[in-house]
Amino acid sequence: LTAADRQLRYVREGREDLVCAMSRNLPAWAENNPHTYFRAAECYERVNGVAFEEWKVTLPHELSHRQNLALTRDLVEAIAGDRLPITYAFHDPPTLRGTRQQPHLHLLISARQNDAQARTPEQHFRRYNRAHPERGGAQKDDAFRHRGAIKAHRVLISDILNVHLEYAGQVARVHPDRLEDRQLDRKPEPKLL
Repeated sequence: LTAADRQLRYVREGREDLVCAMSRNLPAWAENNPHTYFRAAECYERVNGVAFEEWKVTLPHELSHRQNLALTRDLVEAIAGDRLPITYAFHDPPTLRGTRQQPHLHLLISARQNDAQARTPEQHFRRYNRAHPERGGAQKDDAFRHRGAIKAHRVLISDILNVHLEYAGQVARVHPDRLEDRQLDRKPEPKLL
């Protein structure tokens, strides 16, 4: 199994805690199959390129499944829009101690934008040709390539989470910084799966 296959199976298949899983923005050659797309990413992405990223986002346990599904839709829309190939799954396993649920979102995302150009899988992952887009690969989204990209995505995610928490009448809020950066000496509870 390739790394993409292992991640997709972990994210989407055989998990009793799976609430929902979807893919979107896959190019036509992938035939709406995330395995086809992410395997091709691993095979054809340039040697010094990033085939795809895997993100995990903790969802608020204060929100219901319905509310977290709405939050998931807004997160995916803000992160991938209608151009970035993405597959995602919402899981809700119990904590190791079984005291509460741990809703979270897994995302496999490619920075290669899906555009109107018809390309083969191999061409899709070539270097983008600005002068002749039909001759090069799909352009990468600049939001993934700058020095502060990780922090920018953490801020985006926390802002959307906080809007949903506020809308639900919850007092809890999330912060985009790591616990140690905020000088908080607290360890997260271990996950069961």
